[in-house]
Amino acid sequence: MNFVVFSEEAAKKPQVIILKLDDLTAKFPSKDCPAGPRWKKVVDTVEKKKIKASFGIILNSLEKDNQPYFDWIKDLNTKGNIEFWNHGMTHGEKTENGNKIQEFNKGSSYEEQKATLEKGQKLAKDKLGITLATLGTPFNSSSGDTEKALEDIPDIKIWLYGPGKPKISKKLILERSVNLEASVGNPDFDKFKEAYESKGKTKEYIVLQGHPPAWDDRKYENFEKIVDYLIEKGCIFMTPSEYLASKSQNK
Repeated sequence: MNFVVFSEEAAKKPQVIILKLDDLTAKFPSKDCPAGPRWKKVVDTVEKKKIKASFGIILNSLEKDNQPYFDWIKDLNTKGNIEFWNHGMTHGEKTENGNKIQEFNKGSSYEEQKATLEKGQKLAKDKLGITLATLGTPFNSSSGDTEKALEDIPDIKIWLYGPGKPKISKKLILERSVNLEASVGNPDFDKFKEAYESKGKTKEYIVLQGHPPAWDDRKYENFEKIVDYLIEKGCIFMTPSEYLASKSQNK
């Protein structure tokens, strides 16, 4: 009789990777992509490697009529390998009396934050026919009023890089543990590998934030090396909503 020996490592489920890719707009369109060549490269990689990713739309990019941009997003959304999410209206910041005021921090009231969320959600629904289920705030900033405002937006069920110790939020909050980029806009394979091996490989999931508009060829090469490394590790790439669904199924 043959006996199969199961190790503790083998019994574990594959680690989930969620690519949180920020700052989608139509500011730098190209001939073959309304969002620009750097976003097209990401889409090509997602499709070629048969993985999943999520793109954060800066939602004021939907205010002006731009049907090619809208159609590009809708087409990708239909395919199901890329999820689009709410990345705020403007990703703006201003300083008043020495304090930084952003869309989602202590400088913005509950009423302002709720209005911002509602406006962005409505734009996505009206222009794209998409109900955005995930939020990633600009600068990853938030306040107690953000939690309160989010509870009034039932369509948003997932919060990328939300507070580690929420006070009232009932959303699925996906934490930050390992960085894709060594600094904003700068993927670094060697630094990622070191961090992953020391504190990331035992996690159930990892959310990796990146900023494709800042990636030149060298930086993009580092991004692809990181993706290939994780694929070789046997990781599974999911969208945020897909991960939420998998958690619900396992309950």
